[in-house]
Amino acid sequence: MEAAEIRSGPMPTAACLDAFGETVPIKVIALFMSVIEHYPAFQPTVAATNMRKEVLEAIIRQGRADAQLIHDFAITMRTDFLPREATRDVLGWLARFSHEPSASLPAERLIDWLLDSDKTHDAVIAALRMWVQIDAYPEVIDPTRIRLTEKELVELAPDDD
Repeated sequence: MEAAEIRSGPMPTAACLDAFGETVPIKVIALFMSVIEHYPAFQPTVAATNMRKEVLEAIIRQGRADAQLIHDFAITMRTDFLPREATRDVLGWLARFSHEPSASLPAERLIDWLLDSDKTHDAVIAALRMWVQIDAYPEVIDPTRIRLTEKELVELAPDDD
């Protein structure tokens, strides 16, 4: 059997999942994530930051807070060549969804899994600090406080300026 030819082409966006209607099968979203994370021939070349943004958008808009999708995404970030930067990028993008009710549970799950890794923990704390300043996701930050150290809790205290 002949090996399949790898063709170059543009990276698909999360918007392509809209073709499946209101309820995109979780398996389809998982396959979308796999293509974004592993396809070797996107043209033009796509920065890792943009790939992560599309995966995050698919999870928020179509993923229905599926624990396995979010866990897989967290593992991808934790094992990234630059996990702190990956975490910073994703949580920065995630802040932009804070006004959408569908983003709270995915945000909470992602934060939970990223706090567990020494490679991403500090970047999560930095993102939470930023979220406190812009009043993003208080419903995610408040239950997370129980997992933080005294020093981290002080860092999350809002500025009174």
